[in-house]
Amino acid sequence: MFMPRSPTLLCQHTPTLAVFDPRGLQVRTVSFCRSAEAGPADERINRNAYDAMGRLQAQWDPRLWALHSQSAPSNVNVVYSLTQKSVYSGRSDAGERTHLFNDAQQCVQQWDSQSRLRLSVFDSSMRIKATFEEGICSARYEYADGRDEFSGHNQCGRLIRHDDSAGTQTFNEFAINGGVTSQTRRFLRDLVEPDWPLQWQEREELLEPLTRQATTTWVYNAQNDSVAQKDAKGNQQFFRYSIAGQLQSVSVQLNNQSAPQCVVSAIGYNAQNKIEQEVTGNGVTSTVQYCPASGRMIRIKAQRSSGFVLQDVHYQHDPVGNIISADDAVSSTRYFANQRVEPVNRYAYDSVYQLIEATGWEAGGLNKGPFFNRFADTRAVGNYRQTYTYDASGNVLSLVHVGPQSHSQAMTIAQYSNRALPEREGVAPTEEEIAAAFDGNGNRLMLQAGQSMMWDSHNQLREVHPVARPDGNNDSELYIYGANGLRCRKVRLLQTKARTLISETRYLPGLELRTCAVTQKVVQEIRINAGRTRAWVLQCITPPEGANDPLLYCLTDHLGSDCIELDSEARIISQETYHPFGTTAWFAGRNEVECRYKTRHYSGREQDATGLVYYGLRYYAPWLMHWLNPDPLSDIDGLNLYRFVRNNPVTLLDVLGALPTDDEADVEVALEAVESSDHFYEQITYEGIDSRAADDASNSYTTEGIAQRLFDLDYQSFSGGKGGLKEQVQHLM
Repeated sequence: MFMPRSPTLLCQHTPTLAVFDPRGLQVRTVSFCRSAEAGPADERINRNAYDAMGRLQAQWDPRLWALHSQSAPSNVNVVYSLTQKSVYSGRSDAGERTHLFNDAQQCVQQWDSQSRLRLSVFDSSMRIKATFEEGICSARYEYADGRDEFSGHNQCGRLIRHDDSAGTQTFNEFAINGGVTSQTRRFLRDLVEPDWPLQWQEREELLEPLTRQATTTWVYNAQNDSVAQKDAKGNQQFFRYSIAGQLQSVSVQLNNQSAPQCVVSAIGYNAQNKIEQEVTGNGVTSTVQYCPASGRMIRIKAQRSSGFVLQDVHYQHDPVGNIISADDAVSSTRYFANQRVEPVNRYAYDSVYQLIEATGWEAGGLNKGPFFNRFADTRAVGNYRQTYTYDASGNVLSLVHVGPQSHSQAMTIAQYSNRALPEREGVAPTEEEIAAAFDGNGNRLMLQAGQSMMWDSHNQLREVHPVARPDGNNDSELYIYGANGLRCRKVRLLQTKARTLISETRYLPGLELRTCAVTQKVVQEIRINAGRTRAWVLQCITPPEGANDPLLYCLTDHLGSDCIELDSEARIISQETYHPFGTTAWFAGRNEVECRYKTRHYSGREQDATGLVYYGLRYYAPWLMHWLNPDPLSDIDGLNLYRFVRNNPVTLLDVLGALPTDDEADVEVALEAVESSDHFYEQITYEGIDSRAADDASNSYTTEGIAQRLFDLDYQSFSGGKGGLKEQVQHLM
């Protein structure tokens, strides 16, 4: 049974205090955590230390600071050069980084905790030309000069070719306002990491033939908004804007169609520029209501043109904006196994706004871990209750789940870091076992027992072995990334007695190409993002080609999770609900074949065969309730680099895998700060975020502070336009 809590009593006498030294530098932040109304408040102190010049030198979170031990390290330790650059940084979660800068203050060498050396080579204009890792050239950059062949395409001085880990990306033409109007992606012939030669003719030999290149084009208006996009297979998307520059409608024209078809229209906005209404091409009208006083979302409703209501969810918030209930007005109260099951989810928080209790309803079958039996009896449902406990660093210590899928999980945290492992059969892992389960940079090496993981030099997940065999002939899933850190290619290898079955997904702007391992049938998935609508087209491009090319739609919740999947006639294909931290609570689909093509679930992100949820810069394990590796943006969201959305997954969402927020509009602000850099991920990984960290520690963990720190990065812009993060992250959704 859910135990309602009074936010007033729970948060009474729990202020957040800031302590400043005589120089005006914030040296402490004191907060008070209480999870029970009558219980004591736990004092939690974040400590900052500065050097004589007022530079942030060390930080301790409440757990490490409470040890009061000389042997206890700080969470962060930074050493600066005479030019104010960070030449050394040590983090208890992410390991050590050492940087060497040239006279122009550009990072030319870097070492990490695994003794890997990275070299960056710059030209006379201080533009990066190549990067070398352990003697291997991992990337090369080419720029256009002032010749006529470049000036005619507005390429002069711009990056026009980038050889990265996935292959080669060329920028063929730019608009007058700087946006890319044509870009081409060519993939590597082999799945190994490349060593790029100096001569471009030799680099061409590493790539697939020109017949397999993928070119995407865009058209912009005077405000630099994309009004048309043509993907690598000739499918076109058209965008229409109002006089105020707000998106009004989106249509799509497939390569085998003579006219475009409407995807979404009549998009309406309120005074805060939030979408209030839109009509999708299948006749479904979606409306969103916001509280007039706070601007918070209080209702999402979707109905067919006939008036039949498909979705109607009402949200209630506490005074600070945390969601305390979500009431599904469409679903009816059910009775099963002597239980009265109401379609209402309720949530409770402690005084630092971490989720501590959740109740709702779920499928009646046993389910735990990364996978869910999506085709069990959908009528078998029951009530569940989840309770969570955390340590002072924000690590999840325990989950107790009571209901049809009853289970519990306890985590053991390393003494001097936030690296954690689950207990097995009630036995806690030792400190040595935790240390062996992570590499020097904090990347997890084992997904589950027998499922090893390998990471590349950029600390991105490179390969997972879902099935390990004694002879070493393992099943594997391989991930390949572009220079901006986003996934370009996914390859799954399944070993059989007779042969190796290979399935592959290639990610292109607005398009995903999926090859089936058994039939070798290629299906293109055209991704369309417009307003709150998520739509896609599945089209078979190998004989026999699909006759209908169905346009599918998805109704989402406040977090962007895929809840109701609809066909072009607004008929329901599938429905799904989720537990707070992202595991599936209940699923229903009209047939297994159609639902097999659904790849996006919690928060609208792609879920891989491993059960991991891909967010763009990191992978999230819902059953573990934390990220697999440290935040690539360092401590931009706090000193715990594994914590998922501040342990408030009901209210907050994460788009990049690094930036939690309660409003997608805030994420757009952050994305605008990095979208113009073609190699954003390489820069934040190797150039060092420490030297540009905010001096005001009190502002570091707010949404505004996160966005400001991204703007303060001030990285060199290269290609801009659709090669940036904003559009590619939208493609992830």
